[in-house]
Amino acid sequence: MPKDNITRVMWFFLVIFLLAGIGFLFVISPFFEIIAMAVVMSILFYPVYKFLHVQRKLPQIFASIVTCLCIVLVVFIPTMVLISLLTREVYTLYVLGQEWINTDQVQSFLQGPSLLDRLNIFLSRWHLSITIADLNKIISMFVQKLGPFLYQQTQAVVIGIASFIISFCVMLLVVFYFLIDGTRFKSFAHKLSLLPNNQDAQVMDSFVQMVRGIFLGSGSAAVIDGILGGVAFWLCGFSSPVMWGVIMGIFAFLPVLGVGTVMVPVIIYMAITKQWIIVAGLTCVYLIVIILVDNFLMPRIIGKYSRIHPLVIFLSVLGGISLFGILGVVFGPLIAAVFLALAEIYQKNYKNHIVCTE
Repeated sequence: MPKDNITRVMWFFLVIFLLAGIGFLFVISPFFEIIAMAVVMSILFYPVYKFLHVQRKLPQIFASIVTCLCIVLVVFIPTMVLISLLTREVYTLYVLGQEWINTDQVQSFLQGPSLLDRLNIFLSRWHLSITIADLNKIISMFVQKLGPFLYQQTQAVVIGIASFIISFCVMLLVVFYFLIDGTRFKSFAHKLSLLPNNQDAQVMDSFVQMVRGIFLGSGSAAVIDGILGGVAFWLCGFSSPVMWGVIMGIFAFLPVLGVGTVMVPVIIYMAITKQWIIVAGLTCVYLIVIILVDNFLMPRIIGKYSRIHPLVIFLSVLGGISLFGILGVVFGPLIAAVFLALAEIYQKNYKNHIVCTE
């Protein structure tokens, strides 16, 4: 066949292949989130599967089933309990807020002449004014709209929980096949890649190490810090300890400050109000978190994954949440893991070559 015909056939095939690939990605696009979660779970729980299959000699199917059951026990059940507790605490905060707004002191303050005077002085810049009747009308409108809004949010939470359960079940099915046929998927990806085989292996190994470092290393530290902080707040009698524990778990990714971003201001406030027992208890917990967990226990858990800078993890988590919502907790670190893996390959294989070429 003439060379020109071979070139035309090649380009024709590449166009068809590209269109088919785009179509396939479009078909599975509703499951991108589930696939991403399945990739993370497969990487994190593969040592369990390997232990059951290689050392305990279980068949692949049974080893994968047991691993999926471990995911249910370790991830699904605690997540559902956390969602239930958070929903209850948010509703409790709303009820307390309503009761506080309806107290005589708050109502007298809202309707008092001093507040109206300050509002009217501020609004006089635009030649506006407000009366007690106007203020009552605004408050009543706010209360009337708040009820339907909370009803809609409750519906959204129920639908979201149902969707989460369905998605988790589908994810377990994907994880089941990833564990069994993971080698075949990796081989297929290597064959499609234009990189040399050794660099493909480097990219894959680096990606796996980054994912384990982000989710297993820093993630476990954040969970422990959040649990310790939430339990400490619960023992001190603070309201919404679960919510504060979640907040401290997120801030645990922050370098240097960590849970101190939440605990230090609380300790200072308790010291100002002279509640010394609570100050002593929270200070002890904070020191335990810093000395025992962050500086002694976590380096041994993280081990070889500790080379991932905490600031990268923190920014990838917050950036992922701002872009993708709650699933950004997974997507942000995944994107960061891909970038760091490719950056490592670039430094090892291409940086010197590019510098020499220039």
